[in-house]
Amino acid sequence: MQSRLGVATRRAIMLLPFLGSAAAAQSLGGLSLRGTGAGFDIADLATRSSSITISSFSELIEATVTNQTVVVRLNTLRHTWAGDLTARVSFVSAALGTTFNWTLLARPGLQTAPGGLGFSDDFNGNYSFGEFDEPSSLFTGDLIDYMALGPLTVLPSGDYFAFNGQDYGSPGAAFGGLNPNGVWTLSLIDAVGGDVGSIGSWDLAFNTAAPMNVVPEPSSVALMAAGLGALAVAARRRRSA
Repeated sequence: MQSRLGVATRRAIMLLPFLGSAAAAQSLGGLSLRGTGAGFDIADLATRSSSITISSFSELIEATVTNQTVVVRLNTLRHTWAGDLTARVSFVSAALGTTFNWTLLARPGLQTAPGGLGFSDDFNGNYSFGEFDEPSSLFTGDLIDYMALGPLTVLPSGDYFAFNGQDYGSPGAAFGGLNPNGVWTLSLIDAVGGDVGSIGSWDLAFNTAAPMNVVPEPSSVALMAAGLGALAVAARRRRSA
């Protein structure tokens, strides 16, 4: 169980995204923008989605403790009663034909709010999700605890870590080491009637690094062998002289 000091420290960290870090909220965690998905209406008791197709990458998604891996920003998300919503990013890998999922939020407050309907606070802003990184204060906002502090009208725009049934849902664990080529889809699921909304667009960013242990193509091997042979001949001629 956390001490009172631990709870206070966590809540202080949680509020950092709203204390002068608006620039960070727009930076996608320092990563380059890779694509923007179209916006859509969020309907009652329905799933709505939008996709981005990524291609032509030869590097893998890098997952390290010092870099953001994947960042998703929900632009102009509007929805009354936040506890209705689940937001999920799915990636269908072109290389593997496999689907990988990352849940950004899952009906916040459903287990703790009175009546089992989730938090009644509203989304109305820009919300980014990425890797929790306390040393750099990146994505340390906790939307679950922030709403639980008590009652709010609107959840502030900012950088949050994902809530995937437990704290610190990690995009690195979901996508690290994968080739990013394929179809990335944002889905917003409204589980309860009576409240609707919309999203203006969504942005995708990810960090890549050169793949390790790449075997050279046959043509590259042949050129390398020819070059080594030329060096050997030159060395022999120098010794003979």
